[in-house]
Amino acid sequence: MSADEQAFVLARSWPHLRLGDTDDYTTNEAVAAIARITMSWSPTSRDHPLSMR
Repeated sequence: MSADEQAFVLARSWPHLRLGDTDDYTTNEAVAAIARITMSWSPTSRDHPLSMR
């Protein structure tokens, strides 16, 4: 999933947790951190421990 797709999914999922304020700096930082963590540990990542690359 791309970073844009992740941001879209999070933006749609977070309002029920009251975390959907995109003008809030901490919400934007949380989305960015989740994207970084997810991208760095995705199964297709070269750094993933189970990667076959």
